[in-house]
Amino acid sequence: MTAAATPTRDRAVAASQLRERWRMGPEARGLILVMAVLLSFGLAVLYSASAIDAMQRNKDSWFYIARQLSGVGAGMVAVAIGAKLDAERFRGPRVSRGISVTGTNLHSRPLKDRHAADNGSADE
Repeated sequence: MTAAATPTRDRAVAASQLRERWRMGPEARGLILVMAVLLSFGLAVLYSASAIDAMQRNKDSWFYIARQLSGVGAGMVAVAIGAKLDAERFRGPRVSRGISVTGTNLHSRPLKDRHAADNGSADE
């Protein structure tokens, strides 16, 4: 009888540990609140600075906000996943170098594409 009860108990313990891992403390909630306020302020500044430029280029006034929000969404997903991963698994120079190179490549490619698109639209 104890052999049958053990897997059920182990699953309950594992589920409890999983819930505890995803639970946010007061510091994390405060950090999320500060991030949301700064993000909202930044998006408002972006809209006020770029709406005229977008309309002059015959685009919707929300064009740059939509592009920025897609990046915000991707960043939020990446941070949520990264926050829950075990940091000890990623120790060592190989992993940190790989993350740095990948981040640099992901960051620099859109800038090159955007620069080429802006130069192409200016010729028209």
